[in-house]
Amino acid sequence: MLQKNACATKLTVVENELAEKIEDATSQHKNEIIELSNKHMAQLDTLKQHKEDVYNKQLRVMKGKYDKCKVYIAKQLENLNKKHQAEYQQAVAEKIKVHGELESTKASLMARSATVKEMKALASEKNKAVRELNVANSRNHSGNQEIHFLKNQVSELKKQLTRSQNNGKKNNKRSHECGQMLEDMHRLVKKYRARWNYSPPSTLAGIDLMLWQTYRCKTDGSSFSSDKLLCEGIPPVWKSLQQTLGEVKTYHIKSTMENKK
Repeated sequence: MLQKNACATKLTVVENELAEKIEDATSQHKNEIIELSNKHMAQLDTLKQHKEDVYNKQLRVMKGKYDKCKVYIAKQLENLNKKHQAEYQQAVAEKIKVHGELESTKASLMARSATVKEMKALASEKNKAVRELNVANSRNHSGNQEIHFLKNQVSELKKQLTRSQNNGKKNNKRSHECGQMLEDMHRLVKKYRARWNYSPPSTLAGIDLMLWQTYRCKTDGSSFSSDKLLCEGIPPVWKSLQQTLGEVKTYHIKSTMENKK
């Protein structure tokens, strides 16, 4: 019985010691767990802070890239807008240019139509002048015969004038009439005398001299003509050098325009 009690007491002591050891081990393990937990929490806080720092850094980098990209896109849009504006202005300028060319062509066609009308009018005047010239030439032929006849009359009138002058004051009136007739005959003879000179006047130079030589212009001292501007085979006659050069220039311009068609 005593031995049984002793064993029970010993067992109780052992249980108590074991319980104390377990409690100590549990307490130590709990402290280790708490310490490890605190360490892990600190590591987690450190890792969290590191992640936040990395995230903030990446966010700042991405924000910088976004700002740069935004500036680049704005610049590209501005350049594209300028390009479109330039293309639009160029298109407008081309349309204005085409419109101006059309207006110029229209004006040119109107001027050409006016020139054609003027040429038709000039052709009509030319035909009229040719007819008048033919009549004048016919009269000229008759005039040559009359000149020969009148020369004989002039000779006779000179004799009559001499006799009339000897008759004194009574024949003054007749003498005056004969003198007037003699003057008219000299003027008529000078008018129908065709002694043409092809040498250009000394005042001509440049284009006027070239036109004179090109169209073989000529003068007899009181009138002008051109061998290359024939009207039905007959050269025309003008009263002044200025009128002659004007007609030659007009013919030259019209012939040049017809050659360009």
